[in-house]
Amino acid sequence: MNDLPSEIQPADPTTRRKAVVLGLAVLIFGILTYLTTQRFIGEVLELSKTDLDESVRQLSLAVIVVAAGTSILLVSIAAWVIRTSVLTLRAERFPPPNMPVIRNTTIVTGREARMRATVGFVLSVVLVAAAIGNIGLIWQWATAIAAP
Repeated sequence: MNDLPSEIQPADPTTRRKAVVLGLAVLIFGILTYLTTQRFIGEVLELSKTDLDESVRQLSLAVIVVAAGTSILLVSIAAWVIRTSVLTLRAERFPPPNMPVIRNTTIVTGREARMRATVGFVLSVVLVAAAIGNIGLIWQWATAIAAP
């Protein structure tokens, strides 16, 4: 790895393995969520034939749980992006020093690094706003549909 130019941050094999494992875990979680959702929808449709109020309550609760999970994920990503942006601004370098990367990454400094940090801050605001809006809209929908 010493033959790499100084403006390249070398890939970290451990981080690369973690990224692959995380990607596979997300894929498996997505497949399981899809299969569970299909089963749940079938059960709610059957329940709606006998107890419409209970089926609406269960569906509303499920939607709120999914929205909350999505919002937590969005806020978590926003927090990571803010942290990376702060480190980038302090070092005036992207990626920040000692930040593990999954592939060899060209180091950017100065104005371009500050611009990437600024984009990161804007992206974080958008992600948090989406999380808040997600919860607000879903809550409004769930309470409106569940109202007698």
